[in-house]
Amino acid sequence: MLFLFLSLIYSNNKLPFKCVIRSEVYKEILIELNERSYNSLNGKLLEKNNVIGLFNTGKSDNSNNPWWSIQVNNKKGYGRIKLFKDNEIWNPYKTQPIPSETNRLIFINLEAFLKNLEKNKSEDIYISSNLLTAASDFWKINDKCLGGRIKKI
Repeated sequence: MLFLFLSLIYSNNKLPFKCVIRSEVYKEILIELNERSYNSLNGKLLEKNNVIGLFNTGKSDNSNNPWWSIQVNNKKGYGRIKLFKDNEIWNPYKTQPIPSETNRLIFINLEAFLKNLEKNKSEDIYISSNLLTAASDFWKINDKCLGGRIKKI
């Protein structure tokens, strides 16, 4: 009975809206996070409405640094997220800015992972130059998110 209860709590839950993280360079490249699991938000990386891969964000239990992960076909990549409020970087050891005020981010290692996929074209994977550029630049967090977390309604 306890197992059933825990599995219901920690199973993926569709959210009533999408947390959207959009490239500041190429507006047609975005991440839609629309499910919450035990320790992450889950969704898709899209370019011009085409799904590139499954995307997750979360916060490690043992550190204050948020993380990302992606799965493109059977290839997996992961890295850290650096959060910003406008041009001010968020630091877990400072009081300002607070995480809920952050509105921009950079995905550390996302461009390197995608470039490696593009370089080793062993599968039917197309990685555009726009996606590579976007992956190495700033992304905007929409107002449905609090520093990459979903606002409670």
